[in-house]
Amino acid sequence: MLRMIISKFELMKTIHADVYEALVTLRSKLQHPQTLEDLTDQILCLREIAKLADDLRKETTKLQETAERVVCVLWATGKCVDTIKGEYATGIPDIRQAASLPNGVVIRKSIAH
Repeated sequence: MLRMIISKFELMKTIHADVYEALVTLRSKLQHPQTLEDLTDQILCLREIAKLADDLRKETTKLQETAERVVCVLWATGKCVDTIKGEYATGIPDIRQAASLPNGVVIRKSIAH
């Protein structure tokens, strides 16, 4: 599972760089005359790209929050070590009150190189 997520992370970095480069190019070309028809089509494509990116962000955030809750429950019902060390990240349970379960995991390292 971890390898699949890392693979998608690497793919997302590539897609992000590619789309960002295209957006910079499009922005610079807005200063040059274009037909209204071309600009209208570009607006539609940009709107759809933004919707797809936002949908992916929402779903990724939901999955991240669910995984954090699972980690907190497992942490609270387990040995309760101070830190959780993975291959790429170190998690520290965020305890808000002594009587409640942790609310999240603070990630101290990043897989970005």
